[in-house]
Amino acid sequence: MDISLPVSTWTRWTDYAQATSRSPIVTFDDKWYTAIIISIGVLFGLALPAIQRLLAHIIAAIGFEISKRWLTPAAIPDHFLDKGPKYLSTFAVVVGIAYTIATTFATNLAAGEAALSSSKICGAFGLRDDANTAAQDADALLQGEKESKAGQYARECYGRQSSASPNQCSSFRQPYIKTAHVDQEQRCPFVNETYCAGNGFSAVRFSTGSVDAKDIGINAGHTLSFNRTSICVPLDINAGFAKDLGGGSEIGKWGYELGSVGSEQYSPSEYTFQQYGDPFSFDVRSYTMSTYVHTYSKSRIQNYWQPIEALNVREDLKSKADRYSIMIMFVKSCRIFYKKSSEDPIFPARRLYPGSDLWFNDDSRARPLVCIDWVEICKRKGQCVPTYDETLDGDSDAFVFTRMALNKSSAYYAMVSRGAMGLDAQYRIKDDTSLPLTSQHPQWVEESRNILQSSLSRVKFDAMDIARGAGYDGNKLYTRKTPPKFDGQICNLFTFRLPKGYHNMAVIPLILLQFLVPAVLTGLGLQTKVMFSEERQQSPRFKDTNLLFVERIPGMIVRLLQRTPSAGVLAQDEDDA
Repeated sequence: MDISLPVSTWTRWTDYAQATSRSPIVTFDDKWYTAIIISIGVLFGLALPAIQRLLAHIIAAIGFEISKRWLTPAAIPDHFLDKGPKYLSTFAVVVGIAYTIATTFATNLAAGEAALSSSKICGAFGLRDDANTAAQDADALLQGEKESKAGQYARECYGRQSSASPNQCSSFRQPYIKTAHVDQEQRCPFVNETYCAGNGFSAVRFSTGSVDAKDIGINAGHTLSFNRTSICVPLDINAGFAKDLGGGSEIGKWGYELGSVGSEQYSPSEYTFQQYGDPFSFDVRSYTMSTYVHTYSKSRIQNYWQPIEALNVREDLKSKADRYSIMIMFVKSCRIFYKKSSEDPIFPARRLYPGSDLWFNDDSRARPLVCIDWVEICKRKGQCVPTYDETLDGDSDAFVFTRMALNKSSAYYAMVSRGAMGLDAQYRIKDDTSLPLTSQHPQWVEESRNILQSSLSRVKFDAMDIARGAGYDGNKLYTRKTPPKFDGQICNLFTFRLPKGYHNMAVIPLILLQFLVPAVLTGLGLQTKVMFSEERQQSPRFKDTNLLFVERIPGMIVRLLQRTPSAGVLAQDEDDA
């Protein structure tokens, strides 16, 4: 999977996610990167004569002192004196090349693999309120594509990765957001705990813990953290909310009294969901699913579904944080056969099919699974607010970016468009038979985990869309949702994995190691007008007679130290006189 975002090149920027280094980075494409490497080679080539002189003088000086103290001139072979410069020249070339390769590699490694987005258009865009039906349908397809992409990414990158596409999980800085806590057999989250399947302790709780916004690609010196928590639980189908609308004479006609539904576009109904016909009689080997949501920050008019009081969240759960939404999905299994029996409250298969060793679901009722979401964004000092709360928007552009990226991180936006195609159980159907459901835990727990992971993947894709201004069309159908104060300020806040054809180089190491070193070596290797001592001039080890600049430095330091402050003061007094 490739992310089609423009890369910021020739821009000095800092990768704040690099905890070990804050060195400014410059990103180059292939042609400029190659040119820089060639220029470094040229600089070391120009410095090569000076390097050779430095090495020659160092080795000659060492040899001179050794021979003066322990050897006689006759003990030094002539061929060593003749071939020494040739070996020295070759050695200098090898050292120069090795140094260039090593430091170039080290510099690139320190610079990391992040690319900074340079999109000129950015921000969150949403469909206009006055959009016609055709535009609404087109937007629904677009949102469905985003949901499907996030779901597929979660399936491939949070679990078993496909060998057919090994690079599909390498586009984002962090491949996935970890789920820090998974707690099963939790207490029913509703005030009426009899609505939960099992013994009242059948819920599962997922939490990411505190996640740094840098993990979703936001690049700022002061980022924030966020937390995603979900509690999912299957409802007890025998709790009394499933009403037989067929009066026993019509199989599969059910109404579910879990809260009324209705809006300006749809007539109200006392039933949350209604179904007609026995699903096992349908000539289709699949699951079907219907999804409803109630968002707590919206008014009654804005919410299509109004949950019954029995599904109100317990007070102790509401006191920890403001709820974001509650989603309910009704799952039906059509004409599916199972190799093993199942007591799963959402995916039951309790009866053998006559004349077969396969099992099937003989209950025509749809099974409801409920997920409650909490989504918080927190400042470093610990102040947390729900993502729909705009009171802290003035704090920073990073806060606004993070809040908008989390806007649709919920169970509902992970499943509403995909429906049953988003179920792991759907992937297990081969022809008309289901492969065994997961044995590590109930299948509904696996589905709940996948829902959370899809919603976390959605955060990354929505952050990417904000960075590139997805949906911008000059306000024809979409309008900007970004607060006006931050228009244009969040365009360079998103980082992603460096795409092929680009390279990062750390600015300071590049200057110090690659450009400054050959310049310094060249200066130190320059010959001065000062002659060697007569003793050294007569030695065959020294091929020239002049000192190098580096050899004059110790003498200059000694002379500088010999200039005492008292002498300087005396000279100044005489001048004044």
